[in-house]
Amino acid sequence: MSKRPRTFKLRALHSQDKYGVAGKNCQEVLLKGCQKFQLPISGCRLCLYEDGTELTEGYFQRLPDNTELMLLTPGQAWQGCK
Repeated sequence: MSKRPRTFKLRALHSQDKYGVAGKNCQEVLLKGCQKFQLPISGCRLCLYEDGTELTEGYFQRLPDNTELMLLTPGQAWQGCK
């Protein structure tokens, strides 16, 4: 049985743009996000927008649809949501 795609709202750290992204796993959402924001995938990570928690695959599978995520590149740190 295959996993159903999960939907998320995704933004980059210094961007006001927010996009809907769907994926069956954390890696797929990360890849699509990096493509959308034209970022290299190497070293990028997905975090919860509300508190900066970095996503693992297990945590990703427990999130509700339309959770807001943030894409962080190497050297960037979560600084709180506005």
